[in-house]
Amino acid sequence: MVPKLFGNKAAKERYQAMAQSSAMQQYAAEFRAFDRTWLDILVDSINRLIRPTIVAHVIVSFWYLVISPEGFGILMAKLALAPQWYTYIVMGVILFWFGQRPVEKFINTKFDKEKFKEGMNVVKDMEKNFDLEKEMDDTSKPLSNRAILEWNERQKNKK
Repeated sequence: MVPKLFGNKAAKERYQAMAQSSAMQQYAAEFRAFDRTWLDILVDSINRLIRPTIVAHVIVSFWYLVISPEGFGILMAKLALAPQWYTYIVMGVILFWFGQRPVEKFINTKFDKEKFKEGMNVVKDMEKNFDLEKEMDDTSKPLSNRAILEWNERQKNKK
C-alpha cells in the first residue's frame, strides 16, 4: 500500500536523474555548432545581452544621480510625463524579459491630467533653474537680466 501512495524512492530518483540528464542534453544541443552563420551568432549574442543591458542602465542611472542630481531630477520629471500608451509598451517589454510582478501595480494606475500639467510646470521650472545655475557658474560671460534677478532673489532669501 505504501509504495502505491508514495512511490518507490529508487524509481523516483532514477526518473529525476533521467529528466535532469535529458535537460542537460537539450541545453548542450543548443550550444553545439551546427552550420551556424555569423548572423546566428550575432542574434544569439544580442538575445543574451538584454537583461544585462537593462541592469547596467539601472546602475548607470544611479551613478548619474550621484554625478548630476539636477540633471537626474529633470530626466526623471520628463520620464514621469511620458504618455500612458508609451509607458505600457515599455512595461510590456520589461514584462516579457523580467516577468509580470514588477508591472502589475503600475498598469492599474489612472492617468491624471491635472498631475500631468503640474508635472509639466515643475519640469519647466527645473529646466529654468538648471539653465540659470549653469549661467551663474560660467564666469567667462556677464549674467543675463533674468540670472541677475534670480541671484538677487537668492541673496534676499539668505538673509
